Amino acid sequence: MERIRCILCGSNAAKSIMELPDQRYGATGQLFRVMQCVHCGLIYENPRPSKDEIAQFYPSEYYEPRKSSFGVNDGVLGNLRSFRRKIVLKEKARKVERVKLTGRILDVGCASGDFLSFMKGRGWQTQGIEPSKSMCTYASTHYGLEVFHGVLEDAGLGDRVFDVITFWSVLEHLHDPLGTMREAARVLKPDGYVIVLVPNIESWEAKLLGKKWPHLDVPRHLVHFSPKTLTELIHKAQLQVERISYSVDWIQTSHLDRFFYPRFAEHAQENPRSLLYLLYKVLNLTLLPLSWLSSAAKHGQAVIVYASKQY
Repeated sequence: MERIRCILCGSNAAKSIMELPDQRYGATGQLFRVMQCVHCGLIYENPRPSKDEIAQFYPSEYYEPRKSSFGVNDGVLGNLRSFRRKIVLKEKARKVERVKLTGRILDVGCASGDFLSFMKGRGWQTQGIEPSKSMCTYASTHYGLEVFHGVLEDAGLGDRVFDVITFWSVLEHLHDPLGTMREAARVLKPDGYVIVLVPNIESWEAKLLGKKWPHLDVPRHLVHFSPKTLTELIHKAQLQVERISYSVDWIQTSHLDRFFYPRFAEHAQENPRSLLYLLYKVLNLTLLPLSWLSSAAKHGQAVIVYASKQY
């Protein structure tokens, strides 16, 4: 574990907000501390696993759901998962093509490569960055994609080569998101765009659920951004924020089930292939209006920033 200063402003003054275990895989009971910088307000994990230590908190089962389920015969639930994945890909493509209709796209943290494959089918030139070796192999084998195994800063990309660079729920995992964003600015074309989506620590969900908010996801989520701190980070990378929006994955609904019927939700998620799980998903749809309302009020579970180059 390593102790750090605020990665946004460099201050060493921070207050403890909470301590909690790895609620996804943690069997040891180890607690991780979430701090808030008293200078700029950034919320981050400190101490945190170092770059050499972090891999142990990403077991193989973490990556399995990120592999494409298109064409998998898994009954009603399998069909629902495939339908949801297609909707998510179309929504991501819509976000990209509102700023550029075609060109060269880089997806940082591309996982299985399903998004890049989808964009390739729409006429885009694609390239990916992915720290997981197994995911790189999957993207290459299943989709024939060009994916660099590692982080953006080590990829050795040329200057001003991409029309769009995307970060879909990636920035919160990075040890140096500011350094990564500066590298993104370097490889972005002068008229290009960076699109960043991260969980919103100021969302109504986060405030209502507190420690139970799943997007805290310690120790994998090293940084917890608000619209303000994400905007400040992007400005420090010499990028200009053009638009901020708030999103809810409407087909996945929200995480408010953990507030209204937590025991039922927990039991259903332990049996993802059961009829109970299907009932849980249907019941979850009743919470959609609350999720839509939070997004309309600029307190949605995710914040999306569109940024352009300043030079």
